[in-house]
Amino acid sequence: MTASTVESVVATGHAQLVASPNHPFAGLSRKRGNELRIYHLGPENILQDHVYSASSQNSGWYQGTLHKLGIILTSDSAFAAIETLGNEIRVYYQDPESGFIRALIHHATKNLPWFKGSFIAKAIKGSRIAAVLNLRFNGEAVHVYYQDTNLHIREQIWSPDVGRWVSGSFDAGAQPHGTQISATTSDDDPDIHVSWKDAEGRIVTRKRSKNVGFGPRVEQLDGRD
Repeated sequence: MTASTVESVVATGHAQLVASPNHPFAGLSRKRGNELRIYHLGPENILQDHVYSASSQNSGWYQGTLHKLGIILTSDSAFAAIETLGNEIRVYYQDPESGFIRALIHHATKNLPWFKGSFIAKAIKGSRIAAVLNLRFNGEAVHVYYQDTNLHIREQIWSPDVGRWVSGSFDAGAQPHGTQISATTSDDDPDIHVSWKDAEGRIVTRKRSKNVGFGPRVEQLDGRD
């Protein structure tokens, strides 16, 4: 979905949102669907957020405070958003000056400003980004997937064991520059499924099991076969 699509959706909620056409965005659903947060590029390509609330006290769309950081990104930028069990929202993006992936962090239930997290790993310019939360017996692990400067799709993990970012074992090899990347998991299926488009335009998926790590590539036909 592009930001121009978001503009039409948000317009039905009577919000004043001006989104840059055809730019990507990230979204979060919270409170069992009673709150929706979207992160996108607005005027002058400033990263910002809009929030929809179904609560009786503050119903409808309103602009969040992410734009106050004044982060200006290029039109080919990408970002991914997750929420921890402690209601901490993290939006992962590529810093335009250093090329590193880093997080913007905000506590959803406290009236605290957004702040920038540490640098995680350097990515190739225009890398897509995916992020997923993985629950472990000793805490929450965050898995971030991106394309490194050699075009390999790699993994960085916030490890509760050591309290810092570590390089994961995932390596999809060199893939087309800027290929789309997704990562999913769920309460019903705790395994991590990482998907991307290969040079043939096929969607390829690898699954990470808690017991055996990442399994072999599974190619999904795209309808041309």
